[in-house]
Amino acid sequence: MNNLRKNTLYYTFGSIIYFFAQWLMTVLMVKLSGFENAGLLSLAMSVTSAPSIVTLFNIRNFQVSDVKEQFISRTYIVSRYFTCILSFIICCGMILVYGYDMKKTLIILSYMIFKVVEGFADVYIGIEQKYERLDLAGISMFIRGIGSIVVFAIVVYLTDNLILANLLMDVMAVLIVLSIDRRFAERFMREHESELKQQNRKDVWNLLYICLPLAIVSFLNNLSLTVPKLILEQYHGETILGIYNSISSPTLVVQLTASTVFAPWIPILSNFYSTGDKNAFNKTAKKISILVLGLTVFCMVSVLLLYKLGLLEWLLVMLFAEKIRSYTVWFIPVIIAAILMAVNACLFSMCTLMRKIKSQYLIGLVGIISCYAFSYYFIPKEPMQGVIISIMGSAILQIIVQFVIVVIAYRDKWGRTK
Repeated sequence: MNNLRKNTLYYTFGSIIYFFAQWLMTVLMVKLSGFENAGLLSLAMSVTSAPSIVTLFNIRNFQVSDVKEQFISRTYIVSRYFTCILSFIICCGMILVYGYDMKKTLIILSYMIFKVVEGFADVYIGIEQKYERLDLAGISMFIRGIGSIVVFAIVVYLTDNLILANLLMDVMAVLIVLSIDRRFAERFMREHESELKQQNRKDVWNLLYICLPLAIVSFLNNLSLTVPKLILEQYHGETILGIYNSISSPTLVVQLTASTVFAPWIPILSNFYSTGDKNAFNKTAKKISILVLGLTVFCMVSVLLLYKLGLLEWLLVMLFAEKIRSYTVWFIPVIIAAILMAVNACLFSMCTLMRKIKSQYLIGLVGIISCYAFSYYFIPKEPMQGVIISIMGSAILQIIVQFVIVVIAYRDKWGRTK
């Protein structure tokens, strides 16, 4: 129990610091270099967002639950080489499709390297998690988070060169992953897997084939959140994209909180569902619904209160710049969009634990098709309003589809039981 608490504490703290550093990077970019360069950084983050999903391939949960050693750790590591290469190719393809110039291309690719390193860290963290040493992963994420923001800020301040800042941040991340995550993962593999079967090339392809559906749907869902930002930049330029990302970046807290709150309940719900304990499943689902609803109400009331008191406008202007003042009115609808995305993510997990894997293809298709339709119709006319409508509209449609899937799955399992 003490090890579990230690692992949870270290990993949670490290994750918070790491993701906070990613958000702080956008804030510092505005302060040190202005909205145009902040828009370029936001563009790089947006373009690499979907390919980074391919890097991870959604293998982590499968990896840590592979208690019967269907695949050895070396297979997971080798598979990550293939997913990283594939993700880099996809990123290059997106660059060609959108026709970015050389400067934007180099900024995007240099940031993509950072996401690839992040992907390699993830597979090593999976090994650490499997052998109950998530505290090491938390330490690594803490150091990478602090290191990335320090290196990035210093280079941007001294040179105002975003490409150089990304590249030096890449080097820093590689050194940390090699010195902490890879070193300890290799040690655990030697201690626990020395007598297991050797890594087989066919195992790599089998692993990727098994996880392919999860990877495809995750890619489509992530892309449906990225497309509006890319179209916003395409029609209205980097500056307005930088302003939108500056306003929306604090709302990541809502999504992270929702995932943190819901994640511990997934194995509990899965157990009740698999054993057919209808009453326990209903009670747990009701508790989660009340908790999510309570957090939503608290979040909205807090934001409205801050807005009415003028503190919200003051805070955003202080964090970014005076130029953002006229756009602060959009923060409330952006928060609503973030809440919808959080609910969408929770329902996605619900569909997964109910083993409606193939049905998730429909969710991904609905999301990406509606996103493109909304984006190209609304964003050229109204930049900020168009992005928000596109994200909210896509999320609402996916929520409806997932709710129907969950209800059908529930009735199929318990509909005929008394």
